[in-house]
Amino acid sequence: MDSRIELFVRNQFRLFNDNFIISLSENAGDPVHDFRIAAKRIRMISGFFETVSGRGEMDLKFKSSGILQAFKVAGRYREWSLNRKLLAEIESFTAGRYLTLRKELHDEEIMSRKEFVKFWRTFPYTRFYELEFYLLSGLGSLTYHGFSNKLARYLEESLVTITRLMTSREAAKKLHVARKEIKKIKYAFEWLDVSSGMIGSRTFTHHGITRAEDKIGEWHDWLVFNRWLEGIVDRIVYRDQRMKTRFEILRMHAGRRLKGMERNSVRMIRKYTVSGG
Repeated sequence: MDSRIELFVRNQFRLFNDNFIISLSENAGDPVHDFRIAAKRIRMISGFFETVSGRGEMDLKFKSSGILQAFKVAGRYREWSLNRKLLAEIESFTAGRYLTLRKELHDEEIMSRKEFVKFWRTFPYTRFYELEFYLLSGLGSLTYHGFSNKLARYLEESLVTITRLMTSREAAKKLHVARKEIKKIKYAFEWLDVSSGMIGSRTFTHHGITRAEDKIGEWHDWLVFNRWLEGIVDRIVYRDQRMKTRFEILRMHAGRRLKGMERNSVRMIRKYTVSGG
């Protein structure tokens, strides 16, 4: 196996494990974010391996490794910090403070951290490392040239999906699916360690794909925040109708930010993927 292929795979498993350990001793933030990125890269590697190898057991091995479950639990652990950041942004814009919501976020931080720590006590490390060995063994016969060609063909399906979704009239409603496919392309560039490459008949750059992925990531953060806000505010207003007007202003501003991010995300994806770049 080419050392570049092997090193990237090994690094993702190491980053996943190292950042998990750091996350247990620190507040949710960069370590949790980094370990979730490693989890998504491993998922991309597993999907690619299943496609090129034709081994049907790959999906089962990935699911039993605990990576997907860890990704979801860590997402809930990190969500409160993202929501607190966006709430602070809205507060600075509206010149008001929402202490009730801050209290809710504090409670969520405590609950999600307990869930996070509890999950990791039963994490299936044996199956986790079995997956790493399985992937490295299966990829061992690939040369770098053969690997890069197979990976480019694997990404063609992602590109077809993105193009179909982003050229439809309801592109904004398809952002979540497009986001997953764009991540595959971004992580593939990182795996190949190149700044540009051909997918199908078009040339794409890592810089352009990253810009599109960053923008759609901001949209997703605001989407999560708006969903959280809807549930929390409805519950608070139900208890105290006097809070209704104040919280409606908050929801209005958050909704506007989400719509703006939605439009910008579609525009950036079309620019850097549908048109190439």
